[in-house]
Amino acid sequence: MAIKQTVSKQSGETPEKVILSIDGATKTGYAIWRNGAIVKSGTKQLSRKNGKRLNEYRKWLLDTVVEWQVTNIIAEDIYREHNHLMDKTYKALSQIQGVTEMASEETHTESKFINPLTVKRYMINGTTCNRAKDKQRMINRVTALGYNLETPTADDEADAIGIMLYYLDSHDLPITHPKK
Repeated sequence: MAIKQTVSKQSGETPEKVILSIDGATKTGYAIWRNGAIVKSGTKQLSRKNGKRLNEYRKWLLDTVVEWQVTNIIAEDIYREHNHLMDKTYKALSQIQGVTEMASEETHTESKFINPLTVKRYMINGTTCNRAKDKQRMINRVTALGYNLETPTADDEADAIGIMLYYLDSHDLPITHPKK
């Protein structure tokens, strides 16, 4: 059964664009953009148990889309390294991406998945070092723009903000950063 958004649509009027960006994982980072600013960001900690995690994520995502009247979902695409030790992580991220696509269809929102390397190159000036350093560089970049993260180590939230900023810039949408 499809869940319809509660966006009021008067004759001929298009709903206001509201974008949700997601860095989907067991600890999901998110940011919400409306009227030229990121109005909310944070993280959602999910259960580590497979069956429970996907249901929690789906419920949180559907609730967020309806509550904020989201029109577009922008999420980090899956980047698979050629490392067989990461197969379990790849599977979990694939499942989360599938739930994101399903929720997008259920709520009649547009969805787009963006390569994480593209976002990192955009946000941290072209070069990537290693995973830990890149996470810290992303945190440093978004905090330098004035965004207050939940914690000083909230790299998932910083990634979601980075995804949003890349998307807004590539679609010529306005953004006003918080005051520093």
